[in-house]
Amino acid sequence: MLRLPFLPVAIVAALFMAFANARPAGAQVGVANGRDAGSGIATIRLYLDCPGRDVCDQEFLRTELNYIDHVREQGDADVHVLVTTEGNASGGRAYTIAFLGHRRFAAVSDTLTYSSLGTDTPDERRRGLTQVIALGLTPYLVRTDLARRLRLGVERTAVTREPIREVDPWNYWIFNLGVSGSVEGEESRNNYRGRGNVSANRTTEEWILRLSARGDYRESRFNLDDTTIVSSQRDGNFFAFGARSLGPKWSLGGSTNASTSTRNNTKYSLNAGPAIEYNLFPYSESTRRELRFQYEWDLTYVNYEEETIFGYQDETLLSHGFEIRLDLRQPWGGSQAGLEMKHYLTNFDRDRTKFYSVQLEGGMNVRLIRGLSLNFGGEFNFIHDQLYLSSEDASDEDVLLGTVRLKTAYDYRLEVGLNYSFGSIFNNVVNPRFGF
Repeated sequence: MLRLPFLPVAIVAALFMAFANARPAGAQVGVANGRDAGSGIATIRLYLDCPGRDVCDQEFLRTELNYIDHVREQGDADVHVLVTTEGNASGGRAYTIAFLGHRRFAAVSDTLTYSSLGTDTPDERRRGLTQVIALGLTPYLVRTDLARRLRLGVERTAVTREPIREVDPWNYWIFNLGVSGSVEGEESRNNYRGRGNVSANRTTEEWILRLSARGDYRESRFNLDDTTIVSSQRDGNFFAFGARSLGPKWSLGGSTNASTSTRNNTKYSLNAGPAIEYNLFPYSESTRRELRFQYEWDLTYVNYEEETIFGYQDETLLSHGFEIRLDLRQPWGGSQAGLEMKHYLTNFDRDRTKFYSVQLEGGMNVRLIRGLSLNFGGEFNFIHDQLYLSSEDASDEDVLLGTVRLKTAYDYRLEVGLNYSFGSIFNNVVNPRFGF
């Protein structure tokens, strides 16, 4: 048996243990159980309520804000940070960050905003959001023993007067271009798809302008024993929309649209019409709550691929529609609901008032008790306006492949789920090994 001298073995073991427990130079000290680790200084518990990783990089936030405790449950938090977003004019995001105090901080609440640019990288967005959240936590930190460790400063600049604002050469216009294609197959089947899109958007306090065009072509080939079945679909659309603000709650707009769709038996269609909208809450609160009422008119010309079941190769249709939409994002969860109705009046050859469609949809996410949340949602459509249905019977291949619309009086979708989480209330540690 090989015997090693005791002293060298002890030295090696001591060095290994020292290395395993050492912190890198300059590393930040973590926190645990509501205390600043190693110092005994009380800190705050933070619950971050954010819609997803693409909006909030929570691992990055925990790494940067490691002087506070991050908890997994709202009920364990001293401060509940609710982040809501919507797209802004630059193509980036406008963040609304609500700071809601609980327990000893119940009287301390605030709301801050942060806007990213469409050209910002993900790292720039997360650093900007983290800075605003850190600033928003200051009123809470000054009420803890960490106050004596806070340092507040302002970056100095050589500019001593109000800077001259640079003229925007694009005049608030944002453009997007995209193209893609795919091929997949096996011995008896091949699928091909090509897509393209282009858009131009301009948003100011007074105006919203949207222009977009897209095209999509799909082809499938099935090689059977004695024949080859080819199925293809074509969809395309051009859309233009403009809206003018009429105060904090009213808007007036209009749109025009040109489209083609083999699935909807439409060689091409053109429509245009005005719309008016009223929001019960000011638009400035749209990231937290909306209750919008919209009414619109549409004049549409349609040229069909095949003669319809009503004997038309083409027709001009007049319709109107009404929509109610509710969106809420609150500390208890979130909900959305909508009612949309479209009603045809005439095609100028005959009365069309018996043709209409109604869409009901909604969903809700509710925290029931600690760790338990309920999610449910669904959609139901009453369909009595399929004026585009072809008079020709659909082939078995078209039915199985879903390349044509079939006659129906309704369709629906329902979903429900429960999520329960339990265990440690703290969530400070970041360990990205193996992608976890």
